Amino acid sequence: MAFSVINWITILSGYLKNYFPVQSGLVGFEVNLFLESYIGRIGILLILIFSFIISIAILFNVTPSGTLSLINNFLKLKSKRFLIQS
Repeated sequence: MAFSVINWITILSGYLKNYFPVQSGLVGFEVNLFLESYIGRIGILLILIFSFIISIAILFNVTPSGTLSLINNFLKLKSKRFLIQS
């Protein structure tokens, strides 16, 4: 997990090289340049977003059924508050 976080931060800092030129470093710059030539800036952004969501799901053990039950509980709580206020 730590290795993937390091890679993610390296690619992110290379992606944001215009805003943070010192933090990207040589590795971030080169990896970003390599990926940009193959998949473009939008492709890098999509990979960063997708890998972030997957990492959060693995780290916090998020499952689709757990997410649905959380949403249902939230909606029930919201409807109870609405009924109490009316």
